[in-house]
Parts: sequence; C-alpha cells; structure tokens
Amino acid sequence: MTQNTVVENAMLAQNQDKYNQRYNSLVERYNKLKEEYDSICSTISDKDAKYEQISRFFKVLKGQQELITEFDELLWGSLADKIVVKSKEEVTVVFKDGTEITVE
Repeated sequence: MTQNTVVENAMLAQNQDKYNQRYNSLVERYNKLKEEYDSICSTISDKDAKYEQISRFFKVLKGQQELITEFDELLWGSLADKIVVKSKEEVTVVFKDGTEITVE
C-alpha cells in the first residue's frame, strides 16, 4: 500500500500535505504490524525451543530402564537450567521450563 501510494504520488499531481499524511499513516500502520509480527515470531520460537527441551527430557526419561536411586547428571542437566544461591540458607533451583523452587 505504501509503495502504491508513492507510485501514485509520482504519477499524479496531488496535495502533498494529504499525501504525506496518508503515507505517514501507512508507514505507522506497517511499523505497528511489523512489531506485532516480530513479537509473534519470537513467541513461536520460544515455544519451539521449549518443545525441543521437553522432547529431549522425555527421551532421556524413556531411556531409563530402572528406578533412579542415585544422582544422574544427565537427567539433572535435562531438568535444571540453573541454581541461584541467594544466601547460606536460601537456594533457588530454576528449571528449564521457567519453574522456580526455593529451599530455605
């Protein structure tokens, strides 16, 4: 629409104030829609990444043939994103899905 407006302005004599107003309105509309599009693409990308993480986690779990009786580094690595030590008495485990558990 913006390109058509520019072509129309080049071919036809018209009030430049009205043209600029229409052109700026179209550019503003485009920028708003582009921002929404980029946000949606980012959300989709984030969800795809979480899906991949969950899929890998389930694959690891399905590979377990027996009951887990001791610390499993691979399993822990597929669950936990980070551990935040806030003080000697307070530790927070942040899981890859964003869940946080604080132990005090």
